[in-house]
Amino acid sequence: MRKLLLEKSKKIATILEDVEELYEEAKVKHSTIDKLRNDILHEITLDSLSAVDMTKKYIELRTTLRLRIIYKDNIDYLKTFRRYNSLKNAKKSANEINEISKNKKYRKYTKRVESEVRQEILDDINKYEGV
Repeated sequence: MRKLLLEKSKKIATILEDVEELYEEAKVKHSTIDKLRNDILHEITLDSLSAVDMTKKYIELRTTLRLRIIYKDNIDYLKTFRRYNSLKNAKKSANEINEISKNKKYRKYTKRVESEVRQEILDDINKYEGV
């Protein structure tokens, strides 16, 4: 029995070490994707782009944002696992990970600026660009 428990504890320790490595990698990737997103936004804002180039930048930005969501979700899963890394909390961890997965289905974006305000801002921008 002792030998079996020792073997299992070594496996658990290995898994927990792997989770820590995955967590650190996910944080680095998330940080990198944030920097890429900022680069793309600055290119859109500061460069004079043709319609074709603007479309390419939009597609690149959309892909980057979708990838960012995947990395962020991975970080959330790993945080949950790290929080409940003892055996008595393993079931709780699995339940919370399932909840995170369920909530992803209902994810939606709520606009922070209403259409009228957005139009006013666009009108102001157009007014100042003509100056």
